[in-house]
Amino acid sequence: MFSIISLAVPGVVLGIGYIFIWNQKWLEPLGLHLYGTPSLLVIAGIAGAIPYAVRVQLGAFGNLSGTMLKAAAIQGATIFERMRDIVLPLVRQSLLIAILASFGTSVFDLALASMLRPANYSLMPLVIDRAFEFSRYGYATAATVVSCGIVVVIIIVMQASGRLWFRWLDRNRSR
Repeated sequence: MFSIISLAVPGVVLGIGYIFIWNQKWLEPLGLHLYGTPSLLVIAGIAGAIPYAVRVQLGAFGNLSGTMLKAAAIQGATIFERMRDIVLPLVRQSLLIAILASFGTSVFDLALASMLRPANYSLMPLVIDRAFEFSRYGYATAATVVSCGIVVVIIIVMQASGRLWFRWLDRNRSR
């Protein structure tokens, strides 16, 4: 239930919240003063993508049978072995899809990019927005198409490498 709260809160409000939280004086001695750094933008992107990842994973984990895990426990499998040998093979495809969907949704988050933009960084959502603002529609459209193309290529490469990695794991486990 708590995983979908960030869907109800506008991105600007979340951005202001991140600024208030991560711009505290007492975080400086701890090395956690993240405001104005790319790290905060990555953290905010991950936090904003959690609802999508959770929704994708709920279906996969809902299909897991508790009897398989109990049977493995009765046979003496540790919790790590049960997760590695039963749960991960059954949910790995949805885990990969959740990661890719989260990446795809967080790349073009204009609200967080405008609120948390680090100094001397040019973020694509802001470049596209500024181009539209100054009526440079051709440039903005081209930047959008190229950016979307790059994101799609990254997703395809990640999905293909994930599938190859899963096949490699299956072959090595069966030996």
